[in-house]
Amino acid sequence: MEKIFLPGLNSQLNYALENLNLKDKKILIVGTFSELIAIKFAELNNSEIELIVPDFDSLIGSKLLLEGESRIKTRIMDYATTDFDKETFDFVFAQASVSTGNRRKILKELKRITKPDGIVLIGEIYAKETDLPVFMQDALDNSDLHPIFEDQIIKFYEEIGFEVKYQENHDKLLMDYYFECKRQLNQSKEMLNENEQSYHKKILKRISHESNLFIKFNAVKYIGFKILELRRK
Repeated sequence: MEKIFLPGLNSQLNYALENLNLKDKKILIVGTFSELIAIKFAELNNSEIELIVPDFDSLIGSKLLLEGESRIKTRIMDYATTDFDKETFDFVFAQASVSTGNRRKILKELKRITKPDGIVLIGEIYAKETDLPVFMQDALDNSDLHPIFEDQIIKFYEEIGFEVKYQENHDKLLMDYYFECKRQLNQSKEMLNENEQSYHKKILKRISHESNLFIKFNAVKYIGFKILELRRK
């Protein structure tokens, strides 16, 4: 299977495919670089898959990658204030797209649009220490990453209205992701035409900067990646 260009790589998709019954479910996918995930879920479903991204650059990139995929509908939305009706989805998939300073508002919105007893599968960036070194905190702030302290995860999600059914750590894959970023970015710059490079310029620049910083600081000493299977109460 082609590698997924997100923290945790293919681990979260593999977990969903191996452990969850997603056949003919109403599915929402949240986040940039989630096109392969959408394609895999579309293969299991007769219903349309919804994919939301945060900005125009991400939308253009998704449209290019999903050309001809009529089963997948991609739209720009603020993850914290979507246009979806209450209790729309059976399953929501968000890989490394909620680990921001707006985490609580995003998760409240995902709860609102998920059906009772529906499943939300989150790929969360978490902190191994409550007080991170200044250089690491600065790197995270520059990447708009706000890891939640590991021991606070269950309480945090339960306060919002989720039951944490299962959690699984994939810290090594977080570092693998940053090395994969460097490799793929070097390849993509050679393979993309001028228009595609223009569309992806901001995304490529951000990921390149983030990867270089986290490899330099051996980020996995301070942060990790965790899959959370949540049930909407």
